[in-house]
Amino acid sequence: MEVEVVNNTIYQPQNWVIRILQETVDPSRFLECGDNSFRNNIVFLGNNLSTETNIGPNTRPESFVFSNNLWYNVDDPNWSGPSIPVPDLNQILNANPLFFNPANDDFSIPTNSPAAGAGVALNEPMFDFLGNGFANPPSIGAVEASPVSALEEHFEGMLQHLKFFPNPAYSHLWVQYESRFTAIPAFELFDLQGRRVAILLAAEQVSGLQRLRLPLNLAKGMYFLKITLSGKEVAVQKIFVQ
Repeated sequence: MEVEVVNNTIYQPQNWVIRILQETVDPSRFLECGDNSFRNNIVFLGNNLSTETNIGPNTRPESFVFSNNLWYNVDDPNWSGPSIPVPDLNQILNANPLFFNPANDDFSIPTNSPAAGAGVALNEPMFDFLGNGFANPPSIGAVEASPVSALEEHFEGMLQHLKFFPNPAYSHLWVQYESRFTAIPAFELFDLQGRRVAILLAAEQVSGLQRLRLPLNLAKGMYFLKITLSGKEVAVQKIFVQ
């Protein structure tokens, strides 16, 4: 099934952390639940759980991948760790992640948190829960401890030659850049969960400028436009859709 559960913060779960279930048993139509991964997650729990992993029949829990997760039992400093079907590679056990203010739903972590920079680098998600870029290596959990600015430039002066309009956008977005670039930039639009929702395809040249038009059929909100040049990420620009 190849489901990826990545960079989440799971706080005080009430019954279990993970369920591995097979609702429909029909090998001719459905594969058994398996080949999924659980990585870069913070799990902050107490002694109220009967088990951390609820495993049902007709599943393949042994095929799961667990790695780089931080597990913290606030009720038991001598906790021996979670009941999970396979070893959690590079696991951090019973280390307080040092949330800033969980009582007010602020699960940010400081740079001295044991979760900071302790994750495994993955292609997605690109952005954390607050819309900031993950560092490399990333922090564990939903919020990056050392966020990468959404406007960080990897090629000096690149953004001086790029224009995005209108912003906020409505029915479409224009991207304009100087045609003097020897390589053609690639433009991709991502939502807050790091999912790619659009690619800029159509181009026209106007007075020495390359202009690309992206029709927008998206829900209102904030998105991120990623620009790459010669296969290297150049910059990420916040785009608002009205």
